[in-house]
Amino acid sequence: MEKMFLVTGSGGHLGSTVVKYLLSKGCKVRGLRFKHTSLKTPIAEEVFYADVRDLESMNDFFNCSNAVVIHTAGIVTISKKMNSKVYDTNVVGTENVIAQAKRIHARLIYVSSVHAITEEPSISADHKERYPFKIDSSSKKDAYSRTKAIATAAVRKAAEGPDRIDYNIVYPSGIFGPGDYGNNLINLAMKEYLKKKITTYIDGGYNLIDVRAVAQAIVNLALDDSLKNKEYLLSGDYTSIKDLFNTISEEVKIDHPKITLPTWLLVLLNPATALYYRLRKMPAIYCPYSLKTLTRKIEFNNEEAKRELKLMIYPLRVTILDTVSFLKCNLSFFE
Repeated sequence: MEKMFLVTGSGGHLGSTVVKYLLSKGCKVRGLRFKHTSLKTPIAEEVFYADVRDLESMNDFFNCSNAVVIHTAGIVTISKKMNSKVYDTNVVGTENVIAQAKRIHARLIYVSSVHAITEEPSISADHKERYPFKIDSSSKKDAYSRTKAIATAAVRKAAEGPDRIDYNIVYPSGIFGPGDYGNNLINLAMKEYLKKKITTYIDGGYNLIDVRAVAQAIVNLALDDSLKNKEYLLSGDYTSIKDLFNTISEEVKIDHPKITLPTWLLVLLNPATALYYRLRKMPAIYCPYSLKTLTRKIEFNNEEAKRELKLMIYPLRVTILDTVSFLKCNLSFFE
């Protein structure tokens, strides 16, 4: 019997890219999109509209057999404060997807985050590929990391007991790249830079990975039944903010940023910058959580994903050129 691939969050950046690669391989794909979405992501799959926070609203989407569920739906936030929408989407939504996967006896591939992994002082400079990765939601102080850790633990628990399901968990680092019709924070920073609204930078960076690399690895995982019940780090290369902006400048011929702002100054100015972005109805690029993340250099070991999932690391210039081209063609979606 032909497999059915059920992709939640198929209107999002990663979800839509996963759908694209599944369809390119001739797979049968259903996509679940939020029924009140404002995203204008093109539709290529069989679409169902529902809300992961509402268990029964997803019944029609999950009514099939021989299915593989790829759960990408979630809210990414850099706010430290927890709110019900983030918790209900990332935690309750995942619990509902687990319940539906159990109902139809489907394999579940959950997209977690490197932020869900507990950072131990002894390994903070290099997350080794140890299994299982240590997950402790009580150690997480911000909303996103905490909810992803809780949801990750729930998926692991679903793989236990008499009604267990086959599962996989992937932990991407900072996803960016073309195809984003929302406000991916890295793409948002690139867009602001292209519009010359960012003329400074901080001394920091992050481990970035092209969305296409993550999607291709997930699809390879979904198509290989021999890889059930394993977890993978999907990370790229550490990229400094200066190198990111300088590469954009070189490729599109705009001035390089020349001023480095100290972190303490951005923390001091945070109330004003938060108000500025709130008035523009955009997430703040710099906030206490993002500053903490960007000023800590943590490396991730992705050798197992490279070996078993054929994880491919795109050159930074390729991702930037493709993303800039996409942003220029679709700039109206980002106003």
